[in-house]
Amino acid sequence: MWYLLLMVFAFICRTKNGFESLLIYCGALVAFSPSTANQYLAIPVALAAVFPNLLFFVYIVAATLQLCMQIPEGPVALGRLNGHYSSFAIQVLTCALAWLLWRTQFVRLLQHIGREIEVQLGRNGGGPASGST
Repeated sequence: MWYLLLMVFAFICRTKNGFESLLIYCGALVAFSPSTANQYLAIPVALAAVFPNLLFFVYIVAATLQLCMQIPEGPVALGRLNGHYSSFAIQVLTCALAWLLWRTQFVRLLQHIGREIEVQLGRNGGGPASGST
């Protein structure tokens, strides 16, 4: 499955320039890796620095927390919670990659949904409160 996902991302990145493709591919490598060690969480930070957005910021915060928790005498020595933060960071990274690659389609979908809601409200006379006087 991992090889298949990497091939799909290689196909998706074929139209991008070499630098962008390398960064996105490294992010996909970490996001879809069957297992990750703490130090792998630092790899996509370059991707987040070049293509900043809110999801990458959340990823950096989650990855930083994960790395701080791994230090035995670190600022947050909660070793029993490590796995939860690691999977959260990977899930946010996956969402950030999806947003980076398909944000135009996501925005169009949200606009379409908004127009449909507007049409439905117009058919209902402006909403449920319009029938009362």
